[in-house]
Amino acid sequence: MIDFHSHILPGLDDGIQSFEESVEVIKEAKEAGFEKIICTTHNSGYFTSTEEERITKIKELEREEIGVELILGSEIYSRTNIAELIENKEASTINNTKYILVEIPLHKEYPEFKNIMFDLISRGYKLVLAHPERYSVFQKNPKELEDIINSGVYLQANYMSIEGFYGKESKKLVELLYKHNMITFLGTDVHCTGAYYCDVPKASKKIIELVGEEKFDEMSNSNIQLVLENKEIELADYIPIEKTFLGKFK
Repeated sequence: MIDFHSHILPGLDDGIQSFEESVEVIKEAKEAGFEKIICTTHNSGYFTSTEEERITKIKELEREEIGVELILGSEIYSRTNIAELIENKEASTINNTKYILVEIPLHKEYPEFKNIMFDLISRGYKLVLAHPERYSVFQKNPKELEDIINSGVYLQANYMSIEGFYGKESKKLVELLYKHNMITFLGTDVHCTGAYYCDVPKASKKIIELVGEEKFDEMSNSNIQLVLENKEIELADYIPIEKTFLGKFK
C-alpha cells in the first residue's frame, strides 16, 4: 500500500516532532503494510518550510533503512498564491508531478476555493482535495462535492474516518462517499505514533466491506502509483447523491 497523506517529517508542522518518533511511526507504517509514504507536510499561514528542508528530512530518515520509500509532497492550504508557492519551492507537488494535495477550512464556508480550483486546473495542475468528509460545508450538503468532482478534482479520504476518529459526522459522510464511488485515494493523515497506522488494518476491513477488494486496492495503491508516475487518472463514474423529502442524503 501507499500512504497518500502523512505528517511524518520531524519538526516541520503539527505532526511528528522528533527524529526518533519519525523512525517509530515509519516502522508502524511498514507493519501496517505500507511500502511507500507521501510526506505531505502542511503549508499554511502557520507552518512553512522549504523544499530543501523537506528533502533533507526525507534523506535523513531514509538512512535508517527501514524499508519504506518516502516521497516528497505538501498539503497546501487553499489560498490564491498556491502556484507561486510551488514555483518558489515553498510548497511541493506530489513527487514533482502535476498533482497537488490541497485543504480548505474545516469549519467555515470557503467560496474562494472554486476560483482557486479553476485557476490551478487552467495552469495544468491536478487537484486532490484532502479528507472532504471532515469539512462542515460538505457534511451539511454532500451534493456540493459533485460540482467539485465534475470540475476534475479528486477526493482523498482518511482511513480513520470510517472508525469515527474525527466524529460521527465525518464517519457518516465518508460512508456515503464510499457508497457513491466518489473517493479516488486513501491516506492516513498521520500526526503521531500509536494512533493511526496501528488501526489501519481494522479500518481497511470496514472500507472493503463497503467498496470491495478491487476498489480498495485502487484507492490504497494503484491510483496512487499512477500519481507518482504523473499519469492520468480517469475519474470513476459516481452515483449522484439524493436528498429525501425528510432532508437526509442517501
